[in-house]
Amino acid sequence: MISFALALLAVPSAPAIVPDEEWVAVRAGTIHVVEGDRTVKDGTLLVRDGVIVAVGTDIDVPSAARVVDYGPSAVIVPGLIASDSDLASGSLPERTANPGLLGTDGYDAYGNYARILSGGVTSAYVTPSRARLISGQAAIVKLAGDDPLARTVAAPVAIDGSIAAQARGVEGYWRLPIPGTVDVGIGRPLEQLPRTTMGAILAFEELLDGVAAGVELEPYGPTAVGQLAPLVEAKLPWRITADETHEIRALIALAKERGLKLVIEGAQGAAPLAEELAAAGIGVVFQVPFTPNRDGINRGKGANASWPDLTVASALVEKGVRVAIDTPPGMALSDLRFAAVLARRGGMSADAALRAITLTPAEMYGVADRIGSLAPGKDADFAVFVGEPLEFGALALATWVGGELAYEAGASGSSKAERSEIVVVRAQEIHVGDGTILAPGEVLVVDGTIVEVGGRVARPGGAVVVDVPVLMPGIIDAMGRLGLDGRRGTPDPGFDLTLLLEPGDETDVRVAKTGITTVVLDSPGMSGDGAPLIAYRPASQDLESMVVDPLAAIRLSWPDNDRRRSGRQVLSILEKLGKYKESWSEYQEKLASWTPPETVPTFTLPADDEAAAEGDEDAEEEEKDDDKKKKKKNKEVDPDPITGIWVGEAILVEAPDQAGEDHADDEAGDDEAGDDEAGDDGDGDDDGDEADADPTDHAVDQDHAEEVTERMRLQVRLDEDGPNAEGWLRFAPLSDQLIQVSGTYGTEKGEFALSGLSSQGRFTITGTLSDNTLEPEEAITFEGRLVGGSLDVRVRAERTSRDYPMAKRPVPTDTEEVEDEDDGKPREPRRDPSMDQYLRALEGEVAVICQVERADEILACVAAFESAGIKPVLLGASEAHTVADRIEGRVSGVLLSHQIEATGATVDVSINRYARLQAAGIPVAFYSDAEEGAVDLPLMATFAVETGMSPTNALRALTFDSARMLAIDNRVGRIARGLSADLVALSAAPFDPTTKVLRVWLAGREVR
Repeated sequence: MISFALALLAVPSAPAIVPDEEWVAVRAGTIHVVEGDRTVKDGTLLVRDGVIVAVGTDIDVPSAARVVDYGPSAVIVPGLIASDSDLASGSLPERTANPGLLGTDGYDAYGNYARILSGGVTSAYVTPSRARLISGQAAIVKLAGDDPLARTVAAPVAIDGSIAAQARGVEGYWRLPIPGTVDVGIGRPLEQLPRTTMGAILAFEELLDGVAAGVELEPYGPTAVGQLAPLVEAKLPWRITADETHEIRALIALAKERGLKLVIEGAQGAAPLAEELAAAGIGVVFQVPFTPNRDGINRGKGANASWPDLTVASALVEKGVRVAIDTPPGMALSDLRFAAVLARRGGMSADAALRAITLTPAEMYGVADRIGSLAPGKDADFAVFVGEPLEFGALALATWVGGELAYEAGASGSSKAERSEIVVVRAQEIHVGDGTILAPGEVLVVDGTIVEVGGRVARPGGAVVVDVPVLMPGIIDAMGRLGLDGRRGTPDPGFDLTLLLEPGDETDVRVAKTGITTVVLDSPGMSGDGAPLIAYRPASQDLESMVVDPLAAIRLSWPDNDRRRSGRQVLSILEKLGKYKESWSEYQEKLASWTPPETVPTFTLPADDEAAAEGDEDAEEEEKDDDKKKKKKNKEVDPDPITGIWVGEAILVEAPDQAGEDHADDEAGDDEAGDDEAGDDGDGDDDGDEADADPTDHAVDQDHAEEVTERMRLQVRLDEDGPNAEGWLRFAPLSDQLIQVSGTYGTEKGEFALSGLSSQGRFTITGTLSDNTLEPEEAITFEGRLVGGSLDVRVRAERTSRDYPMAKRPVPTDTEEVEDEDDGKPREPRRDPSMDQYLRALEGEVAVICQVERADEILACVAAFESAGIKPVLLGASEAHTVADRIEGRVSGVLLSHQIEATGATVDVSINRYARLQAAGIPVAFYSDAEEGAVDLPLMATFAVETGMSPTNALRALTFDSARMLAIDNRVGRIARGLSADLVALSAAPFDPTTKVLRVWLAGREVR
């Protein structure tokens, strides 16, 4: 029964909901209550109308409550309290004692203190002035809130003053007599006390005696005693600034003698007096002796020089002194947390340092019933940090005041699109990918790129800190089919592979969530010059971030069904590459030795105006002729301007059957019909007037015909030797399916004729291309007609793409007027897109993957590529482990078949082929050769570890070694500076049996 009763007390029941109440439940991985040094893990802070109702793990949250979950990495602490500030300090008063000045008068209760709130500070101590024996009445205020009156927590909370050096040097008091007369004069400055520490103590005693006697003391002002009296009667604490040991000792004696509640601020020399301070119950507001963002301070060289000592606070706490932490002049209040971190550096514990900027100042100033800790009934003032707040570099994520969000990181300033995306990932272990392990470690990611990796990285403003158990690079599918959706076509190496990608595919996202962050996309077939492969991120939301490398590799095949022909295609390509490389090398050598001819300037003597004008006109004409000649000289004729994709429109004309017959006659060459149509225009003159003839309609009455525009799409490919052409037509009026067409193209006149069979019968498309002397990169058009059955269609289209199929490169024609080079400059060799990609392979920018199996063919293949200067990646290579010693150092790597374990000489012996090659110094990688099957890669590697591969080498094969052999290691494959932030968070080590993928980032953006 007792246990049951205790359980009821431990778990708050759901409070009754009253209309118009506002409930908020804030969750975090850690909540530091502070009071009683209590810490709640995976806790909830329940707030009603700005007041804390409950704090704990099993809190029954009302259904109407707004829930804010900051996640397991977040830490909630009470709102920080600045034990001193200049938020209300005005100009220095003339008199040395000013007990009538109010701190709340100088505080702007409507002010915006977002910068201070950004450090987690929610409340501050304000005093109306400084550097005076009595500066005035201090107050505790909040830094946010809609109601200006509610921003004052309590006032007054202390009599503020100082006996430090600045307060002992107050200028003399002087006021000009009004009116000034000869007998009165202008007066003289009256010296003000105190000038020494003893004088300051004497002044306090005189003022206290004056309060007791009810007598004003003129040296302190005509009203000082009267203003001080009610404060003394209320037994407000005195908060007096004192730095040196003798100053503090004098204040201790005064407090004992007069029975004062005393708080000493500054307290640089307080350590030797720790026991006396504790015995007298005197609190200390320790001002850390360091101010950032400024030059260093010369402390002096004498024995009495004041050197900074960060151990003072910890020494006082050890003796039982209540200590609050304060920022020195010049340090921003938003850096209060940093001041507490410096106190930790001096030996203070994390709990004591947190208390020194939360609950302790609240107790000193008598406001602990409202702020300073997270207890039921107190104001819901708290700060949310990513990670423990008293670690170096901790960042405030949000600050709440009175149960309302007062500050949130990144919520102000520039738009999200303009701000940098900054993430710090902290892990107990970071598996870099190249065999290195950092334990623990951190990774700084800015805008999708890894900026820093180490045990402790920078914390730029606005950074989000994420804690994970284990971090590794994203896994690479060295050769997969994800994204092909069953397509089996194989493009040429020059094809733009990015056209195959589709950002935001749901299947890609599911694969990426398993840790696969890069897929090297392969196609199932093989073209004459090899099959290109693109490396891409499978779950990116835009094409730009999706592409890792638009051409990561080219795949070739060595074996042939007829073993005598094995390797011929590869050898042919390598031979062609050698000649192509040689032609460009020769060109580069000649170009390097070529010197442009020197241009000699010419001058023309001025003639009379008329002659000069004629000369100018002649010169202009001559210059135009030269420009035309040069332009024509540089112009190239495209021998295949028809190959590509044509998109345009067709105008349908409803025509009688006779029209089709007439057109058929025209096609057959019925000249009489043509003459009748073209020669007699109905006006009596048989002149063949072209203006009266309609070339698009010979027999249709245009006044009664109805025109309808339809979209058409034509894909044509010209045979390599010409003039035959074939392709496909999509045109709804003929058929709702693709229609195959074939015909011819004439290069001289640019005319073509294509025909096909549709659901309406046979049809013919004829047309003429626009000027085919244009550069091949420029778009060209054609105009013509489509005739068949009951259709008579005028068509016009523009070529939108030459990429499919690949078109030929332009070459000069016999009809072109090309002048011989008269400047001796070498002519550039003709470009071959396929060979250009292989040239990149020679530079190590593109990988060449060659499929080969048998040991003898492996050696022949490697030797062929070696002679061409390329280290290939072997694919399949089932017998590679038998010749490992002969290919080591000659290949970039091996993509073995999926049979990891090979049979050994006896039943008890098996060979892990992957581990065998790695032991010989040959990198290996895992690949799926499938679409959704990419998710099996981690399991493949796990089996390799099960059968003898080391976990370190298995991880390398999934990441770094895979990236290096495919020449994309400058982008992905490791957790290293400058690489893409493709990261995978795990619950345990990569090949631990219990490990799970927790989170995945692609280029710094989390996959969700």
